[in-house]
Amino acid sequence: MKKILLLSVGSIMVVYLNAQSFVRDNLYSYNPFMFNPAYTGSTENLSSFLDVRSQWFGYEGAPKAYTFGSHAPISNKMGLGGIISTFKSGLFENYSANIHYSYFAKIDDNQSMRMGLSAGFSNFRLNNSKLYVLTPDDPTLVPDYYNKNVFIGGAGVQYKFKTVQVDIGLPQLFDAEMRFIAAPFTMASYTHYFHNNDLAVSPVVLYNYTANEFHQADFNVKVDWKKMAWIQLGYRTNKSALWSIGVNFRDVGIAYAFEIPNSKFSVATSGSHQICLFYHFRLKESDASKSDTVKEMK
Repeated sequence: MKKILLLSVGSIMVVYLNAQSFVRDNLYSYNPFMFNPAYTGSTENLSSFLDVRSQWFGYEGAPKAYTFGSHAPISNKMGLGGIISTFKSGLFENYSANIHYSYFAKIDDNQSMRMGLSAGFSNFRLNNSKLYVLTPDDPTLVPDYYNKNVFIGGAGVQYKFKTVQVDIGLPQLFDAEMRFIAAPFTMASYTHYFHNNDLAVSPVVLYNYTANEFHQADFNVKVDWKKMAWIQLGYRTNKSALWSIGVNFRDVGIAYAFEIPNSKFSVATSGSHQICLFYHFRLKESDASKSDTVKEMK
């Protein structure tokens, strides 16, 4: 009975992973490159990051994700980058790698737009080494039964008007059967400056809709001091609370986020943790000065 339950849950998990190869991110306002390829090359540097997320901490077999990414401007209009990630949940594992490309367009002195695409491959598999098998001849437990390679493609747009910004990111455009799916992350923010622009206060709203008709929204307020230190507080419509904090020192940045679970999950987990470490490799002055993209992003 236990094995039947395991395989039933596993089958559902595989369907879920095939439909969505991304993990819910709580540092999306700090590192939007994770869900929107339009941000590729949006800084004047070669920006690299390592992101670690532990969901439902304390719960055995809970999802864990490790992501490494890097991107940079390659001209005054274009950016190039890539992401490598691993995701583990119970007996199931997902490994993916993709390339990101963006194009920048300045509309006028107050408006700009960035458009991005991503493409790569993802592998889903069942880790049989951790499975206690009662019937070795079960065809569903053959090593390659859950081992599947799929093409992944994404797209994104970022529109900016003065201090108002709207982002639409689609981390995955196709499911395992190469059917188009619409699962956008939509983020909107407005920034108001105080004290000679040293202090910035930004309400940030994120709306997530997935192919399985899952709706969720986050409402946040972010406070940033001289782009050196920031804190963000938020509420998620599943009744979870969010808070994150970050500091930047020269070319190094670090951010941490914590999700306080709602009452249904609080009995099983203390919450979800995420940490992201950034390092910006300075490009040559001649290369950095070529990028109109950077000037519009600031």
